[in-house]
Amino acid sequence: GAVGSAALALAIAAGCTGRPASPPAPGPAAVRSWVRSQLGSDELFAAEERVDRNPTDAAARLALAEICEREGDRVGAALALAPLVGPQAEPASIERYVRLCARIGWVEEAEATLARLGVSAPVGRVDLAAGYAGRGDLRRAAEVLAELPAAPADVEECLEGALTWYQCGELERAVAWAASAVRAGGDHPAPRLLHARLLLAAGRPDAALATLAPLTRQEPPPPAVEFWRGCAEVEIAEHRAAGAERLAQVAAAEPNDPATAYQAGKALVLAGRPAQAIPLLSRAAVARHQEVLCYDWLARAYTATGRPLDAAWARGRALLLRGDFRGAQATLARAIASGLRQPLAYVDWAEAVASRGNHGAALAVLDRARAADLVSMEGSLLRGRLLVLLQRPADAIAEYEWASHRFPDRASEALGNLGMLLYGSEQYDRAAAALERAVQLQPADAHAHFYLGRTYGRQSDDPAMAERAVRHLITAARMKPDYQVPWLNAATLLQRLNLLPEAAACLRRASVA
Repeated sequence: GAVGSAALALAIAAGCTGRPASPPAPGPAAVRSWVRSQLGSDELFAAEERVDRNPTDAAARLALAEICEREGDRVGAALALAPLVGPQAEPASIERYVRLCARIGWVEEAEATLARLGVSAPVGRVDLAAGYAGRGDLRRAAEVLAELPAAPADVEECLEGALTWYQCGELERAVAWAASAVRAGGDHPAPRLLHARLLLAAGRPDAALATLAPLTRQEPPPPAVEFWRGCAEVEIAEHRAAGAERLAQVAAAEPNDPATAYQAGKALVLAGRPAQAIPLLSRAAVARHQEVLCYDWLARAYTATGRPLDAAWARGRALLLRGDFRGAQATLARAIASGLRQPLAYVDWAEAVASRGNHGAALAVLDRARAADLVSMEGSLLRGRLLVLLQRPADAIAEYEWASHRFPDRASEALGNLGMLLYGSEQYDRAAAALERAVQLQPADAHAHFYLGRTYGRQSDDPAMAERAVRHLITAARMKPDYQVPWLNAATLLQRLNLLPEAAACLRRASVA
């Protein structure tokens, strides 16, 4: 991204890694040790210090790049290699650098390096195309791949290129590259699995089954093989029942995989077993990338099992998720008027009303649900948001506190929202108390850790509070590594604590978030 490109440009201009030329003064030992344990090994930081002492030592830079890659810090690896990539560089070093840049989103630097050094061979082109696709520039991604005379011999590059062609909407080219990977990959399952997946997308389930056939001879076949085999069988009428049963078995063995639950639920509806589909589709609906489709299929399953009001709720929720707020409001209002007693239906109805700009009317819908004792945590969270929008923050605070007691098994959600609201109103002591309770109840709540870090960061003149803030910010950042702000906040506090290498490590992660 822009931050990463700027950091790389500065590093290249300075001819160094972008870290201080001399080791910083020691900071608080405990927080330094903890931060290093989260961001990299002592070996990595020692390698950085060797480069900082002698920025022109090529061997030290290569060693640092190797350690950074092993630790998962591709930005650090690229920064370490950058000064070594010149006209006299080995082709392997150029390719390594270009591939690193492409993989962390610095596609302009990758392409500029190839142009600057006059590299016309297919060095790093597949990674460069994937980098453009990852940024959403599908036109340029397709152009870069089209410049290659044929699919590369390397299996990994073939697979990455096939996925990029698929992203670009070039399905037949994607299938062809995956087929090349199958030919080059021998008995390796990854090429055949991707080839089958792409053949299914192209509407060729018989061919998908054929490419999977060698993998099905294992006893027992791996779950991924059974999953794609079941998906292909469901698309063929005479194999549909067997495919649905296969997918149901995979879903039972993989209870935390919403994609498998969705495919199994859909297959069971198609196979005439809607009652068995309902729990699977309900489980799958928690995944945001497929919940619209889940509710469409749930509506079909509810209808087929004689539950028309539940079907109406599922249709209303699908409309809401698609942004058809008027249609969702009408559908849900009719279902509730017909006798539907489903707390989430009231929440969805209120959400549809609020999305059309009528916050007061949405709150009235939630009042109706509460009067009928149809309460839910989702309803309280929405009520709190509406009260804030209606400029009633004291009532919103009371709502979140009520919800934390009414729904103890989900209290952390209400407490997280309460802490954020108190933070926004500059009630930092109360915010910290609420957020501490939230992370004690749910240690994996990245949202609560982030706001707790920001809350303690307001008192960063106190080193102890700054250290607390750093711990919570880095915890949140590691849970949500693609979110830039916690990394940046942590880096600022580490700099104040004079932990400069650790601050730089956070900034490198922020640069590609």
